[in-house]
Amino acid sequence: MLNRSHLWLVAALSLPLGCKDSTSSSAASDAEATADNADTSGAADAADAADAASATDASDATDGADGADAADGADEKQPCGWNPDEAFYACGYPGADPSGVPIACPANAVGGDECWISGLTAVGCCDANGDVMYCTEEKIIELQECTPD
Repeated sequence: MLNRSHLWLVAALSLPLGCKDSTSSSAASDAEATADNADTSGAADAADAADAASATDASDATDGADGADAADGADEKQPCGWNPDEAFYACGYPGADPSGVPIACPANAVGGDECWISGLTAVGCCDANGDVMYCTEEKIIELQECTPD
């Protein structure tokens, strides 16, 4: 549906830009202008529909009363990484050991298993979920979830 601003835009786009005499326009020019108007209004309607859809989508991305984004970091886990003070992998520290101790856990490391099965040590590692695994004094793999603060 066309509103006044669409009609103004259609009328402005159909104005001749050259220095022709307005009395010498032909029926062919009038027909072309009419066809152009129909195409322009259809494109404008499609653009308006897309704008309306994106405006609705943007409001759906908020989590309620304060309008904050749902992904504002409230549920993010602590990072799993190298603790330089203690020299092992732990929750709350980003990044790998700068001296090269691998950050990734062995593929066969499972919490509760004996450490010798995977070769895991007390230095530990960060699993695919971002949690810490390490070998305890009892030689059992401990899984520590890096939960939010």
